[in-house]
Amino acid sequence: MSLSKEIAVKYQIKETLLNKIEKIEDSTLQELSSLKEDIEKELNDLIDELAKNNAEWDTELLTPEGFPRDDLDVLAIITIKKNINMLRNDLKKVMNCLHKAISNNSELMKKNLTSSESIQNKVIHPMNSNIPFAIFTEVIKNSPCDKAGINSNDKLIQIDNFNAANYKNLNVIKNYIVMHENIEMKLRILKSTNVMKEIILIPSKNWDGLGVLGCKLTIL
Repeated sequence: MSLSKEIAVKYQIKETLLNKIEKIEDSTLQELSSLKEDIEKELNDLIDELAKNNAEWDTELLTPEGFPRDDLDVLAIITIKKNINMLRNDLKKVMNCLHKAISNNSELMKKNLTSSESIQNKVIHPMNSNIPFAIFTEVIKNSPCDKAGINSNDKLIQIDNFNAANYKNLNVIKNYIVMHENIEMKLRILKSTNVMKEIILIPSKNWDGLGVLGCKLTIL
């Protein structure tokens, strides 16, 4: 087996997941919710593989002379990033189908509202931890963070599945956020007034500043 094929096999997306993705349009609300979690888990695994290869999403793979860096497994990194891009697009499709299914399923929405469980909470990861692990040291006006209601000195307790118990480092969080550009993320934050709040944040480059959040985040 050639090196390129060996790398492609090593980092290939699970066939069972690809089969589910092909059936998005015919999936039920429950199946879409499960598929969303499966895709995000696969994305997390690929982000971990990127870190194991000493790379981040924006790591430069070429030397100033235009040659592949010899200190990185460039082929592996390119393969991982290609799969991440594909899954990002699939995740956006799943989210669109989820929103459509929710709006079309008014009976299910009423049932969940009656039992004090909104559909929105069912399709986004549950909040499990109450221990802050990072702080927003700066939030730029009119940025995605600002529009979501985040202020300077607010503390981050959880972002989707990441919390104080399982986050690895700030680079992993950074890569995860970049992977979720234009995709809803659920955050639990501790306001500077010591009030806990859950918010929806959508990373986006569609604002006048740099980056997809418009903030500075520091690990506590």
